[in-house]
Amino acid sequence: MIRRTLIALALIGLGWAVAQARTQATPDFELSVITKDGKTSIECVRGCGLQWTEWVVPNRNEAQKVVSFGPCGNRPEGCPSGRVGGWMTK
Repeated sequence: MIRRTLIALALIGLGWAVAQARTQATPDFELSVITKDGKTSIECVRGCGLQWTEWVVPNRNEAQKVVSFGPCGNRPEGCPSGRVGGWMTK
């Protein structure tokens, strides 16, 4: 009886430890998006590289920390959309 209780408590403790380890994971990368005076900047804060990919063939070797676009002026439809690609770096 005591042996079963100890095994049950050990399994509960192991499950708790695994659950705690999984919930404390950190993101693989972080982005910061800043819009000011009609200009937008996307910055890779940690763990990634970025490249504007709307009109170019994506190239990992040309990845940058910051991609910016704008200002768009007083266009009622706003800025045209664009594509930014990224790669995770470690």
